[in-house]
Amino acid sequence: MGFIDITGIDELRVLLDEVKARGVEVAFMSIHIPVKQVFDSSGLINELEPGSLIENRRDAITLLFQRIDHIYCKETCPYSLFHECDSVK
Repeated sequence: MGFIDITGIDELRVLLDEVKARGVEVAFMSIHIPVKQVFDSSGLINELEPGSLIENRRDAITLLFQRIDHIYCKETCPYSLFHECDSVK
């Protein structure tokens, strides 16, 4: 994520509430410093789950792979977001 303004923060809050109500966790990877600053100044940073800001792809795969529902991935999910997804399908 390279840019966000306060309108984007408001929309992001709505999205986060909607996905949380569905039991889905959101993680952000490789967001730029100006975006982190807006997250901080808007207070959104305090509303995010600990560990939801991930610095790089390697850390994202390591963290998220531990959290996924492997049975859902293997039997239901039609997507392969990472090359590693194929290892559980």
